[in-house]
Amino acid sequence: MQLGYRMEELIFNMADAYFFFNDLEECDQVHIDDVSSDDNGQDLANYNFSADGFHTGTTQGAPPNICLPNGVRGGVDWMRKLAFRYRKIKDTYNTYRNNVGGLLGPQKREHWHQVRTDVDFETDNWHSLMLKCLNMISQRENCVNVLVTTTQLVPALAKVLLYNLGQIFPIENIYSANKIGKESCFERIVTRFGRKSTYVVVGDGQDEESAAKNLNFPFWRISSHSDIRSPLCIFDSVTKSAQNRQNPEREMANVNVAQVVLRNALRTKLGSVRYASSDMMLQKIGKREVVGHGWNGMPVYADRVDFPFPAIRFKEPTPDVLALREKEKGCWKKLSVQEKKALYRASYCQTFSEMKYPSGEWKMCLGFGLIAISMSITCMLLMKAFVYEKIPETFDDEHQKAQLKRMLDLGVGPVTGLSSKWDYDNNKWK
Repeated sequence: MQLGYRMEELIFNMADAYFFFNDLEECDQVHIDDVSSDDNGQDLANYNFSADGFHTGTTQGAPPNICLPNGVRGGVDWMRKLAFRYRKIKDTYNTYRNNVGGLLGPQKREHWHQVRTDVDFETDNWHSLMLKCLNMISQRENCVNVLVTTTQLVPALAKVLLYNLGQIFPIENIYSANKIGKESCFERIVTRFGRKSTYVVVGDGQDEESAAKNLNFPFWRISSHSDIRSPLCIFDSVTKSAQNRQNPEREMANVNVAQVVLRNALRTKLGSVRYASSDMMLQKIGKREVVGHGWNGMPVYADRVDFPFPAIRFKEPTPDVLALREKEKGCWKKLSVQEKKALYRASYCQTFSEMKYPSGEWKMCLGFGLIAISMSITCMLLMKAFVYEKIPETFDDEHQKAQLKRMLDLGVGPVTGLSSKWDYDNNKWK
């Protein structure tokens, strides 16, 4: 959790220092251009934001400027100052979206790099995996990544930059649902991109799933690393299903509302260990290529007769193996037997014959079983010899007979018990 606090401190420090969060915390907007209509285009190169009277709003005796939940209200001059701040934020974001270190400076940059490295390590490369997924989506034709987050807009922008996602999300594609909710944000996105586009919602929360359902958008839930390892397959299948519900003759564009990237992808993972049992293996496979789903979706290797196709190759690629793989793309008649064996052993550890060959493991199991039995018998004998006391003398036959005679003399159980089975006239058992 301490790592989460360190990243949170970086986020709010950036929001305060470069994005006017102290000024705008109570004047949050859904989108960066929501107040652009109040901007008169004044040059801000020499503008003094700290001395423009934004905090005081208006002169003494004038109606107060307030920020209401449903939007910003105030005097024209004050609204213009608000628009200046959001324009400055937009300029700063666009300038440093691919170079956050230049904005932070040398000292803070080193600290930021260290925190990001620690975050990636503690979350088993969750951030790197999600970044790779989003890059693959953005590189597809007619695809756009749109971020919808419940965080306020200004801290969300700082968070995007610090997690190095500025190159993925243009500032125009970032929306804050803090005031109006996810469904209203989705409706704004539809208004912007048009209803002919295909919208795929990616997330891990009930609110975005409910909003997607209300708008008839396909929803892909992200709950573990395995959910984002094959993004192209995911979005191909989801997009096709969405297109089948619409007019197939329309030209489609994919707008992937990937709010999960920031809200829970790192914050929740830092405070949870539920992923550790499965995703720690990502660090153990090294450079071995992931070639399939495997029998349980995990990137592990095991030789199994019932499932002969592991998720990863047995060995990491070497220059020799890579050369053979290039050669195998041609005619296999040109491959020698040794080369074919080398290709096989690079992907698999054992052949079917080797897997089925008796391993003699039963001998080890039997040996351990006999050892456990012998240790138990030895322990019992030692306890009997040195721990347990001798049994009382009342357990011998003489005392047992005397006890039985006494019970008969006392008439114990005369109805259905012991005495009812004794013939007192003939002095014998009935």
